[in-house]
Amino acid sequence: DEQTMLTAASGTGVTFPAGSVMRTLVVSVASYTVTDLKIHPTQWKLRSVSEVVEPTPPGEPLALPAEVTVAVSMTAVAAEQAQQRTIQLAFLNVSSGMWQTVPSSLDSSTGHVRGLADFLSPWTVMSIDPRRCLPPQFGAQCQRTCQGSLDATSSVCICPSGRFGFECAQQATRNP
Repeated sequence: DEQTMLTAASGTGVTFPAGSVMRTLVVSVASYTVTDLKIHPTQWKLRSVSEVVEPTPPGEPLALPAEVTVAVSMTAVAAEQAQQRTIQLAFLNVSSGMWQTVPSSLDSSTGHVRGLADFLSPWTVMSIDPRRCLPPQFGAQCQRTCQGSLDATSSVCICPSGRFGFECAQQATRNP
């Protein structure tokens, strides 16, 4: 086993450390640009600012984390940051259809955003408006976390049977 890098000319791709793929399989990485990335309606504060890297087969677990690298335009990053939006790497949870951000780093000298993955999934760089709440957080500056389900249209916390008020919807939290 040895490290394997699957990358596009832009530098977008995945680096698999030796021993990360647990069984014999064909892993491919597609890199493509999108103009209308499908984002779940409850994730309206997210927008993709990069191409998508899609290692397959989706959902395949890795024994060791692989490094995902996605190229991004520094002009686009500057425009997003001017609007006080943050830049983060995100993967598509293929089960829920929701994009989830992960800890990542931006190398402004190369225009690459990097993060670690312990399974295969589509990845992109998202611009996030930190002034808005994502479920289950809601309320002024996301000071409350819903322990039930958050209605996507009204931002009302719907408590499960037997829970209500402070116990369900008033647990104090703050967005980082």
